[in-house]
Amino acid sequence: MRPASSRMTGRTAVRSAPNPAVSVRPYLISALHEETRELRLMGGYTAGADPTLDKAIKSVPRIYEAMNQAVDAPRCEDPFIDLAAALRGDAKTLES
Repeated sequence: MRPASSRMTGRTAVRSAPNPAVSVRPYLISALHEETRELRLMGGYTAGADPTLDKAIKSVPRIYEAMNQAVDAPRCEDPFIDLAAALRGDAKTLES
């Protein structure tokens, strides 16, 4: 683990070192998802034609949900662990 200075709290937080699979892959999956947006909206993509795009279509909403943070949301202790949990589908949900 390495210390990371938080600009929001002025304190030093400890978080896990980023795993390349967790920190880079969501960016690439998101890019693929956005690049094919118009094709999918026009109905030009058939599920199963590209396994990587199928994974992106399934994963990107989870990534965006994990990245979304409300003003009154609890502080995120380790964003990489939270993102990995969101991609596994076992992310914490806030009760209304």
